[in-house]
Amino acid sequence: MVEATGALPAELANDVEKFFTANPVEEAKRALQKALEAMGLKAELVKRETPTLNRWLAQSLKAESVLAAP
Repeated sequence: MVEATGALPAELANDVEKFFTANPVEEAKRALQKALEAMGLKAELVKRETPTLNRWLAQSLKAESVLAAP
């Protein structure tokens, strides 16, 4: 269960941390650390790669519409 929190958006990291501070699961301490780290890493990836992906999509759509023109 704790591992699945890594799939949540980074905006919820504080809520996740507060929840598990109030409801500690000693056996899952390392899993929680890894999940919080994963949340942060995914947020960094999205922030870093979104402009590149948007440019690529725009170019691909432009090329596709040129090819599809009668």
